[in-house]
Amino acid sequence: MKFLFIGQGYPGVPGTGMGSGIGMYLYELTQGLAEKGHECHVVVWANKKPAAVLPWKRIEPAKIINNYSIEKVKNDRIEIHIVQHGYYHLLERFFPDKYDEELLAIVVLYLEQQYCFDVIEIEHEEGIAIKSQKLFPEKTILRVHTTLAQMVETKDVKILPLVKYHLDREKESIKTAHFITVPSSLHAQQIKDVFNTSAVIEVIPNGRFKINQIKKCYENTRQVPVFLFVGSADRRKGLDLFRGIMDRYAEKYGPCELRIISRCSEEKKKEWRLIPPFPAGCKITWKENLSEEELESEYINASVLLHPARYESFGLSLIEAAARETPVVCTCVGIAPDLLRGELEKFIVKTNDPDEWADRLHEAYEKRKEIGRILRERYEENYTREKITETFLDRISNY
Repeated sequence: MKFLFIGQGYPGVPGTGMGSGIGMYLYELTQGLAEKGHECHVVVWANKKPAAVLPWKRIEPAKIINNYSIEKVKNDRIEIHIVQHGYYHLLERFFPDKYDEELLAIVVLYLEQQYCFDVIEIEHEEGIAIKSQKLFPEKTILRVHTTLAQMVETKDVKILPLVKYHLDREKESIKTAHFITVPSSLHAQQIKDVFNTSAVIEVIPNGRFKINQIKKCYENTRQVPVFLFVGSADRRKGLDLFRGIMDRYAEKYGPCELRIISRCSEEKKKEWRLIPPFPAGCKITWKENLSEEELESEYINASVLLHPARYESFGLSLIEAAARETPVVCTCVGIAPDLLRGELEKFIVKTNDPDEWADRLHEAYEKRKEIGRILRERYEENYTREKITETFLDRISNY
């Protein structure tokens, strides 16, 4: 089969999104499909030429289509069509009439004429390309990674006029779709509850390449538990809650260490009180720009992954922790209800109460070997590259 995927970025292509959960979904799925013999094309937006960056190989000169430069490069079996221009999705949110019709439709319909794809999957964000979407054939899938419905229903977020405008566009885009895929069952339920759509909604989770069985050192020589956070440093991820959680944990259970893998300004650290002094014996460490090997080490050496996000489309760090047998304590967002189901449901914290967070963290720490084993099994069952590829092919076979 021939597939065309449209995304904001593809790992390895400069000038585009690199390590986000959305980017990793696109990478893992296309690699998995190619391994099964399918032909995959990806359209991404960028403003830097990738030809000089290995291992990407330029396979034909750039073409000019309606004033847009399209450069085609290839890595392994994936063909990437890079639209070279100064376009940013943010512009379309404020100038929808200008970009909706001319940008996505021009590029995708041009490629469709060349290759005659079996399936086209559009990455959706806040109602982008509503008009273009109506021009595509019914074989087009709308991949909904994020939805404003999550943000609007969050108590800490005000429903400003601009947010309402984006939400209205999102509703129209989802209502237009014939077939929708989402990364989690929670996400599917949110769309059913909030949006009036007759589209078929299928769950196809994000995944990662199968990670070798990790031998975690459960009998750690450290005297204190190490809690790890991996993600962007903002209120959406719950960083403003960390200080209260750590203070309460230290008060009830003794010293601990918090490691945050993220870039954050000193002003934000001060605002969230995530700078010393901490309670006696407690430590906080900030790290950023880690290599894959360094990040791997952080997951393996952590006692528990702490993820208090307010809303999330998937939650890539949850799967990365599960693959390395690291227990998870998190909010009810993204993949959490699917991953932490059954006996692990207690580790989904549904309040901001520092006492409850501290109790769940301590329980996860004390049962880390048992919890880690269960999470690894669930990762193997559902979230490897092979599994998400099989799920994708199975879901679209009915479309």
